[in-house]
Amino acid sequence: MVVLGLIVVLAGLAVVVIEAHASTGGVLAVAGVMAVAAGVGLIMAGSGAPLVLTIPVAVVLAVLGVLGIMLMARKVVAAGNQSPRTGPTALIGTVATVRTWNHEEGQVVADGTLWRAVLSGDWQDSRPIPGERVTVETLDGLTLSVRPLYTQGK
Repeated sequence: MVVLGLIVVLAGLAVVVIEAHASTGGVLAVAGVMAVAAGVGLIMAGSGAPLVLTIPVAVVLAVLGVLGIMLMARKVVAAGNQSPRTGPTALIGTVATVRTWNHEEGQVVADGTLWRAVLSGDWQDSRPIPGERVTVETLDGLTLSVRPLYTQGK
């Protein structure tokens, strides 16, 4: 019984590790936690512990494991709802400084990097001048579309 319990615990841990690498929305994690709790119960029962102690210990392990999974799932969902803080897409909505401008396009410095820029469709003022601050509206490949700093985005 103890060996069977040990096998079930190891299988449950393996299933939890598989969940960490191939997300199934927590299904494998819950199954793994239940297997670990059942395996611990089998080990305790096989060692001669009374069922009055074995069952509550297994139930507490299962509940704690499921609560841990729910906490991690909540953190994952919260992280998924955040906008990116790195990479080119994080530039949208930030302020850039015009470095040079020649008719319809120019160069701006955004986040410490020099970018090619074009005017957004709602640009109605005169062309930007070097040193002027603008807002990054969109990103298309390596070209930023910019609008005046004081206008609201779409």
